[in-house]
Amino acid sequence: MSSLAERPKLMGFFSYSREDDEGSDGKLSKLRMRIQEELRAQLGRTRKDFSLFQDQTAIASGSLWEEEIKSAVGRSVFFIPIITPTAVKSSFCKIEFDAFLAREKELGRTDLIFPILYISVPALTDDRWRQDPLLKIVGSRQYEKWQNFRHSDPSSTEVAHQIEKFCANICRALEQPWLSPEERAQSEATLAIDPKVVGVSIEAPQDGEKLSSPISIKGKFEKPLPKDVQLWLFALGTKAGRDVCWPHQRAAVSSDRTWSVRYTPGPHQDADRRRLQMFLVGKDGQALIESYRHANSQAVPPGAPWPELMSITSDMVRACPTLVIFLAREPSTSAVPDFSGVWQGMWLSAKTERGHHAELVIPAEHGPAFSASMRVTYEFSGRQTVVEEALTGAIAGGTLSLKGVGYKYVERGASSLYSLDEFSLKVGDDGNTLSGQARLRNGVRDITFRRITGRA
Repeated sequence: MSSLAERPKLMGFFSYSREDDEGSDGKLSKLRMRIQEELRAQLGRTRKDFSLFQDQTAIASGSLWEEEIKSAVGRSVFFIPIITPTAVKSSFCKIEFDAFLAREKELGRTDLIFPILYISVPALTDDRWRQDPLLKIVGSRQYEKWQNFRHSDPSSTEVAHQIEKFCANICRALEQPWLSPEERAQSEATLAIDPKVVGVSIEAPQDGEKLSSPISIKGKFEKPLPKDVQLWLFALGTKAGRDVCWPHQRAAVSSDRTWSVRYTPGPHQDADRRRLQMFLVGKDGQALIESYRHANSQAVPPGAPWPELMSITSDMVRACPTLVIFLAREPSTSAVPDFSGVWQGMWLSAKTERGHHAELVIPAEHGPAFSASMRVTYEFSGRQTVVEEALTGAIAGGTLSLKGVGYKYVERGASSLYSLDEFSLKVGDDGNTLSGQARLRNGVRDITFRRITGRA
């Protein structure tokens, strides 16, 4: 956390009545110069990176006055209004005052206005100041009473001591810890996705239940979900000895502060344990999930990038309640064809007609949903490439669907990237052939697999 005093360029705004300055032979302009030099010295600044703005010397003749003033106020971080009866009645001074009040609010502060009462204003001595918009601000702030110094030379020792004390107060305010508007927005975004603030709870199912897929998970919020924040279901686990998590599905959120999400697990055995957790996800986290899902759909093994990426956006992804459930093995309503064994096939790439030779392995005692592996060999730029691809399989209505979910190189050859495969296959009459189509990156090709080991 920095302070306003640490800004590369520092500027304040000196608000005054020109009539008062001209009527005193320029004493207010001289006072502004003395205050500027004292502040510069106390802050350790140079004339290049510090200034106290005064419209008489800074705005060119013929300029659009109000736009120029608002522009100068927009660059200022403190405001010194010279309070006199003339200034109080001045519409110009009122514009400057209102502009800096907005600027002070933008900076997230309430202590950057330093009024100097230069000529007595009777309304400040009774309750009338509460009725005047400008005096109400002056009266509610701690203002300096300088009526006795207005006839003194601004360069005199007496005035110099008063200026020194006045500038020390300004310096203390500027050196207070401060969050920029961007830092405040980030802080507010972090607070907005704090689970303790939102109050996320899981109402069903109960922790430890044994359930059949698909599983409906429901809950509620104590407070409305903030704008641009989403609720996601993650699956938790371990990989290579460390905790990892995978984004699974975004929850549907209702106006009555309830939410629901459906969990459809992959292949599982009876009583398999699953650890699930809800996450509040801000904008950065949403972009991260999208990148993660895109990467996994292309070439990265499931879950691999998430542990490293999650730590980057820890302020935008916050953990909510955890749920542990046990999965029931789905009862089979019909006999599942036995596709177990080793299958061999070949297809040509859609664009270059490069031959790909594949050996597909489907595990024994598989169900309608399972995991499989396939070794693919092909030549690229005269060098052999061998890829080990992980796939998910699903059997429905006599059709076997296979989809690549990750890969690794056994021999990389000259290859720099492998596109995951997807197949839609039907079993032949002999039970030992699978024919159908391979959906490739650049098109579709026919393919036939023949079983070489396994069920005869």
